Amino acid sequence: MDTKEHRILILEDVPVDAELMERQLKKGGLNFVSKRVDNREDFIAALSGFSPDLILADYKLPNFDGLSALEIKKEKYPDVPFIFVSGSMGDELAVETLKKGAVDYVLKDKLVQLVPSIERAFHDVEVTNNLKEKISQLEMMVDSMAGRELKMIELKKEIAELKQQIKNKE
Repeated sequence: MDTKEHRILILEDVPVDAELMERQLKKGGLNFVSKRVDNREDFIAALSGFSPDLILADYKLPNFDGLSALEIKKEKYPDVPFIFVSGSMGDELAVETLKKGAVDYVLKDKLVQLVPSIERAFHDVEVTNNLKEKISQLEMMVDSMAGRELKMIELKKEIAELKQQIKNKE
């Protein structure tokens, strides 16, 4: 695991469950700082104010739910990985959350899977960022080459005009 301090936003209404997640992250060697929220308003405020690198979210909360949080995150911060950490989640629901954009889900009684899931999420973000950087570099090269091609066409046109002027003088 890298040494970067990761910012993890935890959407969880049960403080003990959030503490268990944090304990598992520490046990797994993850360097992080976390912020726990338990409602829509605090979640939205934490997205911009806390600027998380990762979101861990319970599926059901008293006045808010994980799928709504996922939609808000996708709209404002599409590159931030989102992992559901839920007490119970059937296969169909788990698949639905993945289709909607979650990168993974971990059951609360299997928190040992949390750190490997987070490591995969961070690895995927790194790979995606590297690919975006490569695309940007290639686009710059293409733009540069296109500019050269246009310049060559202009120069050839200028040469042709100069040759025509020479011919006209002969």
